Amino acid sequence: MQFTIGTYAFTPYEQQLITEQLKVISNRVDDSWLFAGENLDATLVLAKKPITVGNQSILVLFGNHDKHTIPETATIQADWPIRIMGLLDIVQQAKKLISNQKQDSSDTSNTEKLTATLKQLNNDDVIISQNQKILAIVKIAQSKINLSTSFTVCELANELLTSSFYIESFVQSQQAVKTDGTAEQHLYPLTSVLWEISLAEKITHGDRLHWLEGSYQLTQWPDLKALKSNTNLLRMAALFAKKKLSVQEVAQLIKTDTDTVIKFLKACSTAGLKFEKHAEPSAATDHKQPPGEDHQQQLSLLASLRKKLLTALS
Repeated sequence: MQFTIGTYAFTPYEQQLITEQLKVISNRVDDSWLFAGENLDATLVLAKKPITVGNQSILVLFGNHDKHTIPETATIQADWPIRIMGLLDIVQQAKKLISNQKQDSSDTSNTEKLTATLKQLNNDDVIISQNQKILAIVKIAQSKINLSTSFTVCELANELLTSSFYIESFVQSQQAVKTDGTAEQHLYPLTSVLWEISLAEKITHGDRLHWLEGSYQLTQWPDLKALKSNTNLLRMAALFAKKKLSVQEVAQLIKTDTDTVIKFLKACSTAGLKFEKHAEPSAATDHKQPPGEDHQQQLSLLASLRKKLLTALS
C-alpha cells in the first residue's frame, strides 16, 4: 500500500533529512511511504508543535509538551532529533495503528445500511413512515425510483439519517399512518436523496485511509438537475472530469479541506456515477526531484571537492 508522510514546523534542511532517511528505510518496510513536505493532510504527520487542524490519520509529536495542548490525534510521541531507526520505529507503529483503524471501520456504517435499504426499493406500493407519519411514497416510472414527499430533499435526507423509519406496504398501513393531504408534494429521484445523505455524512478515519490513496477521474458528469449543486461541487466535478487528480490536489485547487472532497467522491459513488480510481499518484503529487535539480546538486558537489583539493595543494 502507499502512504504519505508530511511535516509541520520543519525547516527545509529537516525536510530533506526526512527524505533521505525514508530512502534508507524503504527496503525495511512493506509499504511505500512518500514524503509530501509541509502537509497537514498526509497519512502520517511529523510535528514539532501541537496542531489541531488537518486530516491526518496519525500525528507524531516530538519533544515534551503540556498534556492539555496535545490533540487526541497525537497517537505517537517521539524524541528529537529524529534518527533513522527512530523513523523506522515510527513508520512501523503507524502501520499497526492504520491496520487497527481499518479494522474499526470495517463494520458497515448506518449510512451505508440506509443506502443499501433504499436501493432495494422496487415496488410502487410502498411507503417510508416514521411515528405513524408518512415521510415518502415510492413511485416507479420507466424503471426509475422516485420518492414523493412533502419534505424538501435536504429535510427528507436528514429525517432518514437521524430517526428510525419503517418501509411497509401502502395498503396495509394506510389506515394507521397519517398523511397531510394539504401539503405540497415533491417528487425526487432516489439518487437525489442518496446524494444528500452522502454529503451529510461524517467522514471517518477509515474513509480518509481509503480515499486519500491514489487519484480519481470522473467518466460521467453529475445530473445537476437532480443533484444538489453549489460552486464547490461544480468545481470538483469539473476538475475530476478533466483529468485524474488526488483528493489532496483538488482540495488545494479549490481551497477547501480534504473531507469535503471525500464527501463529494462518496456521493458520486453512492449515486451510481462512474469514475476511475488510479492506484499510482498523479503527476502533480510525484515528489521526485526534476533532472535539473539533480544536475545542479552534482555541480555543487564537484565545485566543493575542487575547492578542497586546491586548499590541500596550496
